[in-house]
Amino acid sequence: MNFNYNDWGEIETTQINLLGIDEVPICPLISIDKDTVKFEHNLQDYDSLEFEIKKYVNDDNGEAVIAQGYDNIHLLSKIVLPKLGKFIVSSEPEISYSDGMEKKVVSCKSLEYELSFKDIKEFKINTGETSSYERLYPENIDAFGHTINFIQFYNPDDSRYSLLDIICNQLDGNWKVGRVDKLLQTKKYYFDVENQDIYSFLMQDVSNAFKCIFQFNTINRTINAYLGENLGEDTGVIIGYRNLLSSTDITQATDEIYTKFTVVGSDDLDIAQVNFGESQIEDLSYFMNERFLSKDLIKKYNNWIKVREKKRTEYVNKIKEFISNQESRDNIINLVPLDSLEYDWNTFSKDELDREQAYFEDLVKAIEKEFTDASGNLDIDALKNSIYWLDYQSYTEWIIPNIKIAKENLLLPDDDKKDYLDGWKYDWKLYGTNELKVMMETFDNQMQSAKGYEKAWSELTKDEQKKYINQTTYDTIHEQYAKAKEHYDGASAQYDKLTKEVNTYQAKMDSAQTEMNTIAASVNIKNSDFGFTEHELKVLSMLYIESDYENENFLVTTIMTQVDKIDEELKLLDEAKTELSERSRPQYSFSCNLDNLFNLPEFKSWHSEVEVGNFIRLETTESHQEKLRITSISFNPCADFSMYSSI
Repeated sequence: MNFNYNDWGEIETTQINLLGIDEVPICPLISIDKDTVKFEHNLQDYDSLEFEIKKYVNDDNGEAVIAQGYDNIHLLSKIVLPKLGKFIVSSEPEISYSDGMEKKVVSCKSLEYELSFKDIKEFKINTGETSSYERLYPENIDAFGHTINFIQFYNPDDSRYSLLDIICNQLDGNWKVGRVDKLLQTKKYYFDVENQDIYSFLMQDVSNAFKCIFQFNTINRTINAYLGENLGEDTGVIIGYRNLLSSTDITQATDEIYTKFTVVGSDDLDIAQVNFGESQIEDLSYFMNERFLSKDLIKKYNNWIKVREKKRTEYVNKIKEFISNQESRDNIINLVPLDSLEYDWNTFSKDELDREQAYFEDLVKAIEKEFTDASGNLDIDALKNSIYWLDYQSYTEWIIPNIKIAKENLLLPDDDKKDYLDGWKYDWKLYGTNELKVMMETFDNQMQSAKGYEKAWSELTKDEQKKYINQTTYDTIHEQYAKAKEHYDGASAQYDKLTKEVNTYQAKMDSAQTEMNTIAASVNIKNSDFGFTEHELKVLSMLYIESDYENENFLVTTIMTQVDKIDEELKLLDEAKTELSERSRPQYSFSCNLDNLFNLPEFKSWHSEVEVGNFIRLETTESHQEKLRITSISFNPCADFSMYSSI
């Protein structure tokens, strides 16, 4: 911690000062009872400042006068402790009387308390919706309607796509981004907040999602953020009864221990596809010692965990293989022509047609860009073999030409208007098996309606011709039959071709599913290969303490492929495993009272190291030390000192 020192190496007394709402200094608060001052510096909560201040002081003549600043201390007044921070009076001071003397009892919270005054409403980050921040900029949406840049934790190059900068803008620019852990900057998560104050959003939603710790520099009004594992230094400071330690209290931080989680994300996202078909995970590592279990059971359990994790990658790869084949199969089954092929362009105005033409031409340019080399040559063969070909063909052969026809027709009389191109209706490559089957039924019905008109008129005998009214009527119905037969044959040939492809993909899916089932069975704890007895399994089951783990920062968006979903499930699994690792063992809190460390010159070298977030070592016995992170320090900057550390 930072202090000023006198010529003897002692910490100089801190002067508490009153500020205006605009944080311009008003006056020192000279009537504070210094013995009542308590400053508490916390890692993951507001800092606090408490003191009592007397209403009257004696002037140079010994007369009682109202102390400077006393009447200005109210709810939301601002206080500064030089080098330690700025504070807001968080409640109206309590006024008390003793021996005819009036005083105020003042409670303050550090300046970031004002973040709780501001709400964010309908706040969407990376949701893919129109109102989500990343979608507010037209230049950030490509020709296919996909988002180009997503919002990351901190983007020093473009504040539009920086979560911290967006938050600072919500605070009217009164706060700015300070230091941000480089490993944290590019991380991205999804947020959908209906209504929440900004402090809670940062300290709960954001902190939990990114596993980060925020630190607020209230002197400079900056928001700093660090990954939890990167915050703080291992100082080498050792505190024990032989130097400064007066007393230590060790308590369990929480009574709740869980060894098994049922894991879910947002929108029913779960981990079954990356966890051998199961939605639960477990962690019994805390109990894997001979205080709880036999040596043989520990060995079996650890081996099971090792084999299970080794097989996970193989299982996930098979899942991805299954899903890839499933997507290919389903695309063949469900393919339909683009809706825009069926637009009635006659109903569009000139301005609307211009906009539509520009839109589809942009799509064409975007596709061509993907298949054009540095010299400007379009690789049409590569394009034809890509997933974009059918869309590209629809744009260039029918949609854009039909828009141009519609624009020409606006200037022509009805009798001279041009017909639209409709060759797409019978381009069977645009249809999947489901749609082809429907069309085949339609064509078959048309053929049945024209039964008896299969042959051309010239192929009929004289006697056959006499059965019909006349050749003109016969030829009309025969032509309908011939067209229906032609379309049926074309659709049927494509249907047979696609059905073979569907069957091929289905066979690959069945094979992958069989291998997945085999892997899942091989890592089941009841598999005899692991050698667990029925009694041992019962013993393990007695250690299972179940709970739900839900993390809504993991979700499936509309632009995600099924393989993307698997990757999202893996991230959810990793987060859940990390959380369970912490929750599956007792967590202890250490509270220590120390001698006056900050007023002992011989310990001056420790002053900058005994800081919230840093690590020290605490001697709990003569032969044992605990490495602890300092999460809270409290002391009287005007008198004695005590420190509290917990981990």
